Amino acid sequence: MATATPVRDEMTAYWDNGFLAAEANPGAFYDLKKLPAVTQASHFRRMALLDSLPLGDLRDKVVVDYGVGPWGFACIFPKLHDCKEAIGIDLSPEAVRISESVSRNGSFAYGDRFRYLTSTGSTLALADRSVDVLFAGESIEHVFNVDAFLDEVYRVLKPGGRFIVTTPNADACLYQAHGERYCHNGEHVSLMTYAELRGLMDSRFDVLIAKGFNGSFYRTFDDVADEAFARRWTEAFEGRPDLGTGIILMAEPRPGHRVRTVRETEFHHTSPAVRYAGPWEKCTLHGPLTAACAKDPSGRLTLTFEGDGLILLLWSHPWCSRIRMRMDGTESVTKVHSPVGGFVQHRWLDLAPGTHTLELWSDEALEPGARGRNLMFWKAIGLERS
Repeated sequence: MATATPVRDEMTAYWDNGFLAAEANPGAFYDLKKLPAVTQASHFRRMALLDSLPLGDLRDKVVVDYGVGPWGFACIFPKLHDCKEAIGIDLSPEAVRISESVSRNGSFAYGDRFRYLTSTGSTLALADRSVDVLFAGESIEHVFNVDAFLDEVYRVLKPGGRFIVTTPNADACLYQAHGERYCHNGEHVSLMTYAELRGLMDSRFDVLIAKGFNGSFYRTFDDVADEAFARRWTEAFEGRPDLGTGIILMAEPRPGHRVRTVRETEFHHTSPAVRYAGPWEKCTLHGPLTAACAKDPSGRLTLTFEGDGLILLLWSHPWCSRIRMRMDGTESVTKVHSPVGGFVQHRWLDLAPGTHTLELWSDEALEPGARGRNLMFWKAIGLERS
């Protein structure tokens, strides 16, 4: 069981502020009728695919909705309402408060058999093997430490339990054709491709069902008004989740996986453990999110930490290009250029226990289309696992 304690960091504040605004003006936050036809059609396509999953009778089952948001337990998956106990979990305390009110004041099949918890995903305050179904709808991409989250899901699920995930596919075919990542933005700290998601899932779970769907054509073409065309596009790639913009998986725990205990240490860009050399400045990313920014390769960053893993979160936008990273003397280069702003995550999950040093600086070369060489560091998370 992970030992990290949820904290109200900048990202939590971002979600809290958004959900408070939604509570004050519900129609402004997510008015489906005001969204493009393909987005509307995708919403109902996702619901239909979820409803088609063979879950059987849930009346004696404990069901968790992780990433519940402010809309109440399993709002896009009403089949789950027929459970014995409903548990909603979210990063945002405000989302939990609002959803709890929805459940308390509504008329749902689970009645008064519900509870709500707050969690960043690295630890779930649930007993071992206590959950029959865990649904993570459009939420795993918001989890900082996906590796720890999947271990926690494995720990709390009963043998034969069901883990259901829906998430964007960063490698959606039309975006990949343009050299871009789908759904790259300031909310998705762990955006993954289908292959990356399966790489993390398959060591812990047997995937029983994998489906794809579409929620976008391409970002410059999504305002197409033809509803029939949009609906047909959302239904494409059902059998090829590696190509669609959306992924739906249903899996069960694979016997024999060893869950690791994790202790996390956060190194925000303002942390005294982060050492800067050369010209750096503080910049605003998105809402309350800020970062340290170096605009040329003379700006360097060094972080020394204890543990056996590290998660690095950098910002990517048109003024970024390529970043050089040196972990314990081993150097690599990663692309961080993007035509739109969003997070890029890099993980070291197999370091030897001990003291490690990470160095970062911008590469001299420019990616095609890059307007600058910005290095924008948000934070890193050190891991100690046993």
